[in-house]
Amino acid sequence: ARDIQQSFLRQDPVVAPGLDIAFLNIPSSTVGGDYYEVMPLDDRETVFSVCDVAGHGVPAALGMAIFRSSFIHRLRQDRDIAAATVHVNRLLAETTEASLYVTAFACKVDANAGLLDYVNAGHPPPLVARGAEALWLDEGGMAVGMFADAEFRPVRFRLQPGDVLALYTDGVIEAANDRGEEYGRERLAAAVSAGRRLPAAGLQAALLADVRAFCGRDEFADDLTLMVVKYLGKTDLP
Repeated sequence: ARDIQQSFLRQDPVVAPGLDIAFLNIPSSTVGGDYYEVMPLDDRETVFSVCDVAGHGVPAALGMAIFRSSFIHRLRQDRDIAAATVHVNRLLAETTEASLYVTAFACKVDANAGLLDYVNAGHPPPLVARGAEALWLDEGGMAVGMFADAEFRPVRFRLQPGDVLALYTDGVIEAANDRGEEYGRERLAAAVSAGRRLPAAGLQAALLADVRAFCGRDEFADDLTLMVVKYLGKTDLP
């Protein structure tokens, strides 16, 4: 089950004009419920997605497999992340138990135009670090799979060169130390801002090290997924 699940998650580096990208997933058990996607659509547009299936172990991994296959199938039809989210939501709500739901964030970045369109379905809001300022992509609706007729509308965000996008699951901000204190959004924002000049892979490594130092251990109680996307600026594409 672990091998099958890991085969769903992209492992190779992704090169996209105008972007610097890094991503990782650390399951808390043999099989986890986190899912991420990095899907270049062409030389201009790339889709990023980070999701968290309720629960752990094999049931969560199976839910992840359903979400992934349905999301990608619908996305390839017309590149519409909102339509893909609506499609997966209806499928899960109508064909699975109520206990299976997914918090999901998906965005499409047009590096040439400097535009980010996103859908947030009950997921911890990703962070855009712009200098010392922390901007949170928190507009959205409920988790996927709860109500078949739920609506999901895209939100547009305009990027500026140097912006750093940090996508994550709650395993990052809810990672706790021995005193029960959680890492939290404020620490994440401060760590991203402090390392924003690093390459994406370097910043990701620094963030992971910061979470581990805060917790005082290398293992985590929940699945942890972390993705860093740096916007380098408009490309020369027409």
